[in-house]
Order: sequence, then structure tokens, then C-alpha cells
Amino acid sequence: MVQVVSSEELKLSDRLTGHVTYKTTMTKNGIWALTVGIVDPGWEGPIATTLLNFSRIDQSVAEGDAFLRVSFFEHEAVSPDKLRKAPSLENYLKDIQKIAASRFPTTFLNTTEITEAAGKAVLSEIRSNALAWVVGIALLFTVAQITIQLVAPWLPSAGRPTSSEVEALRDRVTSLQEKLLKLEAGASSLAAQPAAAPLPAPTPSPAVTVVPAPGSSPAGTPPLTPASPISATPLPAPAAPAIKHSESDKGPPTR
Repeated sequence: MVQVVSSEELKLSDRLTGHVTYKTTMTKNGIWALTVGIVDPGWEGPIATTLLNFSRIDQSVAEGDAFLRVSFFEHEAVSPDKLRKAPSLENYLKDIQKIAASRFPTTFLNTTEITEAAGKAVLSEIRSNALAWVVGIALLFTVAQITIQLVAPWLPSAGRPTSSEVEALRDRVTSLQEKLLKLEAGASSLAAQPAAAPLPAPTPSPAVTVVPAPGSSPAGTPPLTPASPISATPLPAPAAPAIKHSESDKGPPTR
């Protein structure tokens, strides 16, 4: 954006009116003039406008370049009291500079700066409102939990045990505890009784040695001669009597 002032100065009579329009060559290049219109009768001085670059590339305007087109129209004379008097050239240029410095922002048509500024403004608003949203959501959840706890007892049970079932289960647990206590008491009383005396070992029977009769012998063994003395050797058993035979015995051997 740039403010331009014509190097030519117009001097219109009371019978002439100027009509300022765009320069076709500049508009084709993407340069647009903001202030176009009428130059009043009796105007004496330059004309000025604001040029904007709407193209994608940078444009340059050099001193002496044509930027406007003026057409003049002749008409009947305008009364002197309706004629517009132009300020001095110095004052006119100062007014143009003031307008350019005060009425147009530095970010005019600067999409990059405008986007950054808009993003910062949105983020700042989100940060300022985020805390309020968090507090509100926390309060909402708290109220919901309290409401559920208050209303839950009156809601129909969905898979939960009834009060009667809970009481029956409690009675069964109590009965099992009593039985367990009785079993523990019985085990303690059995452990406190004295141990029974051990049974006596059986007394072994006396061993008896069988002596064959004279003249007889087991199969496969030679017969005993009568002249040989026979004696019985006692076994190592308690209280077992020893039996002896001598030649003076006249009867058969005793068993």
C-alpha cells in the first residue's frame, strides 16, 4: 500500500468538472486505486490516491508513472459560493501523509501477520476460558456421583443380591463358624487325653527238638546205632527245659 500524489496540478474553472478513473495498465498488473471520483469545479491543485497491490508479487511505482486517468466535462457555471477552494500544496501533502499514517493499519492485507495475530487472540481466549471449563466439568461429575448414590437404593436391582439373600448368606456363614468352633474344641480335648499303655509283647513258645526212635532214620540218612548216646541241646528260649537221654533209660525216648 502506498500514497501517491500527482505531479500535475489541476486548475478547473467554474464550468469544468473532472472525473478520475482507474489506469487500465495498473489494474491489469494487480494494482488498485482506492480514491477515484469527482474533481469539483474551481479545484486548483494536485490529486492523490491510495494504491493497493493485490497481486502475488511485489510491484514498484516510480516517480513519473501514470496512475490515474482524468476526464473533463463542461457545464454551466457554478455560483462562487458553491465552488471548493483547494488548500495550499504544502498543507495538502501533509494531510495525505497524516491519512496514510493514521487511518491504515500496518498489517493491511498482510495475511501472515493477520493470521498470527488472530491465532494468538484465539489461544489467549481459550487459555482464559479453559480453567472455567475444567472447574465446571469437575462440578458436574461431582453432582452426578452424589445423585447416583442418593437414587441408587430406589432403583431396581440389576444383578445385585436382595436384602433377604444377604441375610440368608449371613446366617449360613454364622452356622459354619459355630461348627468350626465345635470341631476345634473336640480336637483340643482329644489332644489333652493321656496316651494308652502299649500292649505286652507275646511270650514265645518253648522250642521242642524231636529225636527219632532207635533204629529209625529220616529218608536219605543213615540209621542211628543204639550204642551211640543221644543228647538234646536246649534252644536259646526262656524257661525251655533240656531233655537228656542216657544208656540206662529202658523205655523209648520221651518227647
